[in-house]
Amino acid sequence: MYAAERSLAFIDVFGTQSHEPPRLIELPAPARRLIPDTLHNRLFALCADGTVAVVDCAGDDIAALIPVTSAFLNVTPAAYVETLDRLFIGSAAVTAVWAIDCAGESAVAILRMDSMPVGLCYHAPTNCVYASARKDSNLYVVDAASCAVVDTVLGAGGAAAICSNPVNNRIYVGDLVVEPASGAIVVSIGVEVVSSLTWCSRSNKVYLTGGSF
Repeated sequence: MYAAERSLAFIDVFGTQSHEPPRLIELPAPARRLIPDTLHNRLFALCADGTVAVVDCAGDDIAALIPVTSAFLNVTPAAYVETLDRLFIGSAAVTAVWAIDCAGESAVAILRMDSMPVGLCYHAPTNCVYASARKDSNLYVVDAASCAVVDTVLGAGGAAAICSNPVNNRIYVGDLVVEPASGAIVVSIGVEVVSSLTWCSRSNKVYLTGGSF
C-alpha cells in the first residue's frame, strides 16, 4: 500500500502482511496525488513542483522524473489511458490539461482551458477523456489518441466528481448522467452536492459521497 504525505516529499510503502514501519520513497517535492498503473506495475506521483515521478512498484524506486509544469496544486485531476500509456493531468497553475507520453517520458500535448480543470476521466468505449473545468458549464470530450477536443456536452461541466461506466456506456458528472453516444444529459440523480464518484466493475454500480437527497 502506498500513501503520500501532504507536507513531506516521501511516499510511504506499507506491507499488507506485516506491521513493520513503512519504507520510504523519496520524491522531488510532496505528492499531490497518486495514480496507479496496474498494467505496467507502476505508480505515478504528481509532485508539488510540477514533476511526475514514475515509481517502479517491483522495486519501489523512482524509474523516471517527468517535468511537466510549474506546479501541481491540491486540486489536480488526472486520468490514465492504459492502451496508449498516456497520462492526462489537469494543471490549475496554467489552466490546462497536459497529455504525457509515459513511455517517452515527455509531454505530447497541452489543451488550454478557460478556467481551472477540476475533473478528468477516461472512457474506454469512446477512447476519450472527459474534462470538466470549474467555471465552464460544458463538459469537454478529448480524443485520447489525437489529444484534440472533438465534442462538448452542453450543461454538463463544472463538477470535480466524474467517473466512467464503460459497461453501460455512461459518464457520471456530479449528479448528471451523460450518454456519450448522443452527447446528451440523460438524467439527473437528484443529489444536491456530489463530492466523489466511483464505478465498481464487479457490481457494475456507481458509488457517490456527499450531498443530500
